[in-house]
Amino acid sequence: MTRLPRLAAAVGALVLLAGAVDKTNVQQVGDALAAGSRATDARSRAAAAETLATLGAAPAEGQDDLAVAWHKGRKGVSRAAYRDRVLGPVYHGLTLDAGAAAHFEQAFYAGRTAHVAVVAVDRAPVVLQIFDDEGKARCVGSRTTCEWVPSWTARVRVEIQNRGDRRGKFFVVIQ
Repeated sequence: MTRLPRLAAAVGALVLLAGAVDKTNVQQVGDALAAGSRATDARSRAAAAETLATLGAAPAEGQDDLAVAWHKGRKGVSRAAYRDRVLGPVYHGLTLDAGAAAHFEQAFYAGRTAHVAVVAVDRAPVVLQIFDDEGKARCVGSRTTCEWVPSWTARVRVEIQNRGDRRGKFFVVIQ
């Protein structure tokens, strides 16, 4: 592989990052996942893969590693170190039928800002809700992002609902 394609991918990742300096890592990862999923060419997918790797985003257990998949035919992807989250920055990909919902549990550190965002790849209407370990709502209503500072290290329940009238593809990004 020549250095030019690698440099182009790195510059593409930096451009994505530079344009999002005011965004949280969760939003940047969500943007990269959406851009890579919607991309119609290898160069765009590779730029999204570089952004995911630079941000240290990793797939949840059992999920495809999109940074690796979008780098097909290229040398390995180096990842940044884990940050802020008990299990490191992670994303879940899921497809939901119209009106369907999915949920999972996730742990967060006490005293550190917790971030959860859901990105609709096909722009289907989606609702994100977060409930703490006592069932108290942290984020409810028509939201796609949620931030809070947990009082103690504990698991929360993350719920995602497709409010659209057709099947939708979503990514849930957690940090």
